[in-house]
Amino acid sequence: MSNFSRNCVSSPKRITRRRDEKLLRAYANEAARLREYAESTTTARLRARLLEEAANQERLAREVKAGQIGFATQER
Repeated sequence: MSNFSRNCVSSPKRITRRRDEKLLRAYANEAARLREYAESTTTARLRARLLEEAANQERLAREVKAGQIGFATQER
């Protein structure tokens, strides 16, 4: 008999609020840093790419924030 049948499989844990806040800050900081670089970049193509990536970081931050709202609603 295999040991695998006796072991319980744990379900994935929700990301904690503290971790969500850290992710939110990290994405926001990265977006700000990329926008700062874009301001000082002289190449239009590179500037566009930096601004695109900054927008992506902001999108990720919004997704984390939306997850926080859902998480807080479920706790009540």
